[in-house]
Amino acid sequence: MSQKNETPIDGWGRSYGRSGRSEGSPIVPDSGVPFQGKNPRLDVDRIRHAAEGQWGRILPALGLEPKFLSNKHGPCPFCGGTDRFRLDDRNGSGSFFCSQCGPGDGFSMAARLLSHGQQDFPKTLGAIADVIGIVDDLQPAKNHSSPKAAPRHPESLPDRAAQAAEKASIVWRASTPAREDHGYLQRKGVQATETLKEICLDKLVEIIGYRPKGKSGPFQGETVLVAPIRVGDELTSLSLVDPDGRKHFLAGGQLKGGYWSTQPLPGGDLPGLWFLIGEGIGTCLSACHAVPGAVGVSAMMNSNLPAVSQFLRGRFPRAKITLLADVEKKSGAPDKFAVQSAMAIGGFLVIPDFGEARQEKDTDINDVHRLFGLEKVRLSIELARIVKAVAEARPGPILGGHSGMNVMSGNLPNHGVGYRRMAEVQAEPVQWLWPGRIAKKKLTLQAGDPGLGKSQIGLYQAAVVSTGGLWPDGSQCSRPGNVVIISVEDDPSDTIKPRLEACGADMNKIFILEAIHDVDSQGRKRKRGFNLQEDLGRLETMIDQIGGADLILVDPVSAYVGRTDSYKNSDVRALLAPLSDLASRRECAVVAVSHLAKSGSSAMTKISGSLGFIAAARAGYLIVKDPIDKEKRLFLPVKNNIGIDQTGFAFRIQSVELPSGIQTSKIGWEADQISTTADEALAAQCSNQEERSQLDEAKEFLVDQLKNGPIDVQKIKTESRGAGVSEITLRRAKTALKIKPRKEPISGRWKWALPPSSDEKRGTANQDAHPPTHDHLDHLDHLDQHASHTSYKNNINNNNPRIPSIGKLIEGDQGDQHAHDDRGWGDEHLGQIDLENNGEIF
Repeated sequence: MSQKNETPIDGWGRSYGRSGRSEGSPIVPDSGVPFQGKNPRLDVDRIRHAAEGQWGRILPALGLEPKFLSNKHGPCPFCGGTDRFRLDDRNGSGSFFCSQCGPGDGFSMAARLLSHGQQDFPKTLGAIADVIGIVDDLQPAKNHSSPKAAPRHPESLPDRAAQAAEKASIVWRASTPAREDHGYLQRKGVQATETLKEICLDKLVEIIGYRPKGKSGPFQGETVLVAPIRVGDELTSLSLVDPDGRKHFLAGGQLKGGYWSTQPLPGGDLPGLWFLIGEGIGTCLSACHAVPGAVGVSAMMNSNLPAVSQFLRGRFPRAKITLLADVEKKSGAPDKFAVQSAMAIGGFLVIPDFGEARQEKDTDINDVHRLFGLEKVRLSIELARIVKAVAEARPGPILGGHSGMNVMSGNLPNHGVGYRRMAEVQAEPVQWLWPGRIAKKKLTLQAGDPGLGKSQIGLYQAAVVSTGGLWPDGSQCSRPGNVVIISVEDDPSDTIKPRLEACGADMNKIFILEAIHDVDSQGRKRKRGFNLQEDLGRLETMIDQIGGADLILVDPVSAYVGRTDSYKNSDVRALLAPLSDLASRRECAVVAVSHLAKSGSSAMTKISGSLGFIAAARAGYLIVKDPIDKEKRLFLPVKNNIGIDQTGFAFRIQSVELPSGIQTSKIGWEADQISTTADEALAAQCSNQEERSQLDEAKEFLVDQLKNGPIDVQKIKTESRGAGVSEITLRRAKTALKIKPRKEPISGRWKWALPPSSDEKRGTANQDAHPPTHDHLDHLDHLDQHASHTSYKNNINNNNPRIPSIGKLIEGDQGDQHAHDDRGWGDEHLGQIDLENNGEIF
């Protein structure tokens, strides 16, 4: 019923005199706090005066959610109206107005929160006195019309907090471990933890002296979920939840800076710690179910997120901290306190994504869990990234979606601009992995043409790091460390591991990232390749799980750029900047392998794709053939912004037979360092080569790729793009070489292979670069000196009679390039299209 025409003081329409209390019998508190003496009377004037200006603290303690304290029109906590309630707190009286419920003050609000009627007014006063600390030193009201009582003593608040902490301890000790079938846990779809208990509602009321109340009314049900709230390591309050989800904080307990955690906090700043900070208990439990091993920390309310985040960062400076933002009901924008907290501590930010079908009630990670499952929660958390500016916190797929709007409002420090005086910057030396050449916290690029051993060099480097061994110049690797390999080029079992074994690597310290597990747009589980645009959060999670890494090897970087245009400098820099940030945070070196472009007048411009690749790297190296000795390769510096190395190294690929009998190869470094520059080596190589047609280059590329056996079509496509071979030219070369697609019976994937006759006579060479012997395929270098197909064929047949079939493959090439349609592949293959492999055999 509306009370618009009334001016109630206590919520029951009674008129009060000057003293502020109604006529009648003495007021006896029923707050559950033991008072000395019998039937002490509460001094209403004193309570009213003490409560002035304190309603922002009193009302939440009695069950009002802090969001209703705003002096703006919004939903009513009682009638449910969406835009009819305002708490203006005039003159500190706690006054409010609702167009449906009518006006009132703090006392009437307290009565409604506690579900007290007119006869319960003494109980309401007692509860308010309990919150503001008027307990043991109550004075009888001798004169109800007396002037204002003296303000409460300054020490009353600490006393009140101490009493609440003692009550919290009593309740916690009287509680039992939470059961999985508690109504709240079942509603949220989460499981109990060791830091959650439950207690009989009647027993709880007996201990704390009042019946808890949530925004929808008094607690119901038999048991109450109990979560301890701590400030630092001290228990200060409790979060109480009934089976229907009504929430209440223990009256008088300290909440500022308080938190609940899914497990006790670790005793020290241990490596690999990961904290997931959210507002609610359900949010933190969902996050920890999705990411086992992480510690969930609930700040209980959004305004408390900054204090809790700063506390954790101060105690655990090395830990990874991720903020789990709620989103606003109407706009879907991330909560500003979560964004502010992530920016302040250099933390990650997760914004729940509900897609276009989001409803206003969908606001947090627990809602994502219940709607889409734990896999999407895990993906959300692993895709999170560090937010450095307000404009970066945008809604979209998980985080960083390009919605085009700045969702943040309000004033955050410096509007997202961070700065420091140089006087405050601590100077520190460069940390080296390979002294003077490959630095930790930085990106290094290594580029070369296919078949020259650039992947071999990467694996050699991985072996040195894993054992803390010696580098080619005799310098020592700083320490044995973990290595993460991300490679699409070679098979881990028959190529990568044998080569690492040949280099003496410690296999326990080398990890290969094979695939990304996530869900598609329909929520179905899938396995896909790694992507630098989307998966750096997952990579960082992996680094945490393995205990850190000293080296990350990406081979080749062009395979992991996703939708980035690798020929645009700005796009490439935007792609590589987060990778460099990861290297800096994790104090590891990132070595990216790249191809060379067909054009370019210098070593810098020969790096495949945009100049952004070599520009983003702090050091770059070129792998190229020695101009004189074709069996020798050179490892030469292209740039080094932080070191002073001006020399390179020569190496050969050596055949190795492992104790298991497996044939493999490894890098064999020569003792002398090389003073030839990268530009000089490239100029000498170009002067010794005649210009070849695009088709010849594509043929050579394919023969080099397939000389060791069948190769997956997708891998060939990726490698060809990096080598600068167009798809149409590649298809023409495939037809000219009479390459037949083969479908693997188990995986169902398509592969290419040279014709059988060529396989049988090609020999047993199985490396991408080989030791000096006439049995390998380096005879293809004659293509550099013979432009015509006929002379190329004759060279092969005359100089290497063991491979006559390749000469046969070239026959008729001069006319074949025009004998096929624009697709470059025959109609006989049309029936072999495999829909499961992107619908093509290529």
